[in-house]
Amino acid sequence: MSALPLRIRIAIRDEWDDPKSVLASKVAELKTKLGYEIVPGLSTNWENFYKVLLPYYNTPGTDNIHVVSRISEYAELFYETLSQLVDSRDLDDKWIKSLLGALGTGAEACRLTLDIADIEGPRPYLSWVPGDGGFWMSIPRSPPAPKSVVVTGFQDDLLAPNFFYEEDEIPDHHTPVQSGERKWVKTDIADGKGDPSGLEGSASVPDISRMHVSSQPERGGATKRHLPAVKSLNRPLSLFKETAPYVMIVETTTSPLVVECSHQPSLELLADYLKTWGRQNPSDSLKRSFLKVELHESLFFAGLVDELTVEPFYSTANQKRPINPTIILAFIEGVLGFRETHTTGKRWVYKMDVIVDQ
Repeated sequence: MSALPLRIRIAIRDEWDDPKSVLASKVAELKTKLGYEIVPGLSTNWENFYKVLLPYYNTPGTDNIHVVSRISEYAELFYETLSQLVDSRDLDDKWIKSLLGALGTGAEACRLTLDIADIEGPRPYLSWVPGDGGFWMSIPRSPPAPKSVVVTGFQDDLLAPNFFYEEDEIPDHHTPVQSGERKWVKTDIADGKGDPSGLEGSASVPDISRMHVSSQPERGGATKRHLPAVKSLNRPLSLFKETAPYVMIVETTTSPLVVECSHQPSLELLADYLKTWGRQNPSDSLKRSFLKVELHESLFFAGLVDELTVEPFYSTANQKRPINPTIILAFIEGVLGFRETHTTGKRWVYKMDVIVDQ
């Protein structure tokens, strides 16, 4: 670890190794609830993690200690999410029994292994490797995802059908559980040696179950329809991904400019595009773009992002003019595929009836 800059080594010491760190407290809290210790670790050394992720996590004008902070935060969010699920009264006993049964099949201390993998999507994914493998977190080579997106994703992964067992049976100790169709692959990191953990095969990323709630009556006549029971509905992030129509509203009468949307992936794609190609302000010592693009968590549901705002990083007399929305409007129709249903000239309402394949 001596090859790392001094401030990075200090950050690792304070945020990862320190027994009084936030991460250590969350590990201890979960152990108290479960009776099992889940020990965090990396699939390779910190030098490789830092080298591989720095191009994606790099922020001009900073010392890049946030690379360590983000990795530590991913681990903290895992313990926080699992702890919340254990405390939840909405889960049946079957899931708790599956968790405890899985933890009881391996060593006395279970592992949480963080690895860099070639996977799609902005957030890390969780999988379970039976026996002594434990939990595996595969981190994509992409800019870090918002905390709310990570928490919701971890919940989806952990609650996916057969995350721990196939058909309620304890699998063979060295056979990874196949929980979904999309898989992640262990990759060679920086030294070309790949994953030194000794685990063979690949664990799969759980699929989010699809559930369509609405049914449309045929033209020319009314049909009877029953409202679903609340408990039969998917969690908000999954429900609004898989339920049409998607609704999007662009509001230019406010400052900042606001884009609201019921389909989180569409909103995230718009935000990522604006950030990726945003024009840099040469007068800004931090080399930021002229416009600040931010995603905001919904007030309705924890973990669901339903709003994007666009505004200047700082205001001057020359920057008080309204933000031109035409690029955003064109992206919504031409790239995302929404269609306009109403406009006042300063407020646009869009809908899309086609389910987007995730």
